[in-house]
Amino acid sequence: LFAPTQPPVAVLETAPGAHSSLTHEGKGRAEGDRVLDQGSRLTVSQGTVALTFASGVHSVLVAPSSIVVQDAASLLINEGEAWIHVPEAARGFRVKTGVQDIVDLGTEFAVRAGVDVNQLHVIQGAVKVTSLQQPNESETLFAGEARHSNSLGQLVEIPYEPSGFLTRLPDSIVRFEGALDLAEGTHALGQGGVTYSVSEATMVVPNCEGVEGNLVIHGDGALTLEFSDAVDLRI
Repeated sequence: LFAPTQPPVAVLETAPGAHSSLTHEGKGRAEGDRVLDQGSRLTVSQGTVALTFASGVHSVLVAPSSIVVQDAASLLINEGEAWIHVPEAARGFRVKTGVQDIVDLGTEFAVRAGVDVNQLHVIQGAVKVTSLQQPNESETLFAGEARHSNSLGQLVEIPYEPSGFLTRLPDSIVRFEGALDLAEGTHALGQGGVTYSVSEATMVVPNCEGVEGNLVIHGDGALTLEFSDAVDLRI
């Protein structure tokens, strides 16, 4: 006799061109299963994926991302960019990053998490955010507000910028041909919600021999551009 398989906490969907890996914690899921249980770990190395929880919570994750499903109502985001919509029935859904504990109060919000970045943007409704470094540092934020946690764990107001987050999976691999805006910041890449970033640690080299357009040379000498989705780029 076999014990019945427990229903998954969430289901994974991937956009064309996305690369991801999924591991489980003792659940006996088959390799290739696109479901997540408590303890499942998801790493997205390229492109965009979406998670739909049994509770109705929906999230879109952009590479590079690394997350752990802590339980049916809690998600740990170690790294990455995520948009999250929480229906009224799932109110209280919790998202943790390395520096913030975010509790939904009936809302839509987005986060950026990583070694050098941590941001929370409230798009609709409200959330309660608490600093993990300074537990007394806690605020209830409403639509149109955004916060960053500084090195002391203090919550600092930052510009509200919701347009940089994807709220759905692209239907196809984005194709783009033309000039790139290489000013510092985040820029849209044609249509479809794909963005790319240029950091202060880059310098622009225009009109390189044999290359139509521009190259960006990073501080370590790498010739790379990092995109938030798979791109067929011709410049």
